[in-house]
Amino acid sequence: MKTEREVLEETFNITSIEDDIRAVCMNGSRVNKFIEPDEYQDFDIAFIVKNYESFIQHLSFIKNFGEPIISQCNRERSDSGIKDQLFYMVLFENHMRVDFRFIPIEYIESYRHEDYLLKVLIDKDHYFSEQIERSDKKYHIKKPNQKRFDFVCNEFWWLSTYVVKGIKREEIFFAIDHLNMMRDLLLTMYDWKVGNKFNWQISTGKNHKLLKKYISKSEWNKLLASYPHGEVDDITNSLLSITEQFYILSVEVAKDLNIGIETLEANKVINYIHNQITGLTDM
Repeated sequence: MKTEREVLEETFNITSIEDDIRAVCMNGSRVNKFIEPDEYQDFDIAFIVKNYESFIQHLSFIKNFGEPIISQCNRERSDSGIKDQLFYMVLFENHMRVDFRFIPIEYIESYRHEDYLLKVLIDKDHYFSEQIERSDKKYHIKKPNQKRFDFVCNEFWWLSTYVVKGIKREEIFFAIDHLNMMRDLLLTMYDWKVGNKFNWQISTGKNHKLLKKYISKSEWNKLLASYPHGEVDDITNSLLSITEQFYILSVEVAKDLNIGIETLEANKVINYIHNQITGLTDM
């Protein structure tokens, strides 16, 4: 695997040859001081280019980084105002992954303001002369309002009824799919707990990958226990575990955020689950 220095040197070499490349920046985890570096980090490199349409037709220089194992190419818009850009993501045979991004120069202002996790590598025309303070605030956990909190709670309990249906019919894939949707909402609730604890100045990362650092060992183990094997009994136990976790956590988060929570609805659904699964009520 190439080192970061080697990748950057190759980037500088290409940029010196290709006049249409006017600026190059690096985004992502490699410029985030809160992420502990490791050998599996991607390189997220953005090229700001003129003559965009003709430039993206001739990207043979990418082979200078190595021979590809697999690649993926997508042309798309962005919510930040960039109406056209090309993503060319490559995993090379040296096991290095680079996500190349090519942006027309007319969208440079939109790019500058879409993400403050940005390190300027090359700036031929001084577009980035104004100092940019690197920050991951775009990815910080957002504090929910009452409407958002109510939606997550209602959606969680509504989805649980589908899991019950899947269990009773022994439709394994159906039950597990909806259990996974429930877990996503449980993870959202955990994010809110963590966000509030750190005054909403924190991120748990993509796919909540950093969450383990911020919750207790007991909470973490319970989360892991919510991933079932493909047996009805195991799915049933996971459902009971995940609903218990969500109920306790949602009450705690609502109290911490000083917002309301509809426990009557939750308790009715819990009784329904236990009645369907065990034949018991008033749990």
